[in-house]
Amino acid sequence: MFVYIHKYNIKLIFQNIYKLPYVVTGESGATLANDATYCSSSITTNNNFIYVLYSGNSVMDLINQAIKQEAFYDSKKILVFDWDGIPIKQLNVDHEIRCIRFDNKDQKLYGIELNDDSEYSFCEIPLE
Repeated sequence: MFVYIHKYNIKLIFQNIYKLPYVVTGESGATLANDATYCSSSITTNNNFIYVLYSGNSVMDLINQAIKQEAFYDSKKILVFDWDGIPIKQLNVDHEIRCIRFDNKDQKLYGIELNDDSEYSFCEIPLE
């Protein structure tokens, strides 16, 4: 969760990752499957669409990125669905996005990214 009063003053105040586990069972019990997929890290909506920031990383990808202290929930892919859950399109961004938000006032989709100075900043995401 981010808090911001102005687009140049963004602070991460809370973060939690939820996903139902995909497990495999064996002689020693149940463990997370290495190929289980981590899906979405951020969702936002407007009156017409649901926008999902989609990772698609496997559990092993997440573990490796965490070991390297890389952000495993950032993504360049946004899936767009209508309110019936039907896929409409995919938006591809040329850089990693941490969180998305649709601003109903100006009818624009924004992303929050971590810039080269390790500060959070807004970027506008084209809807086409």
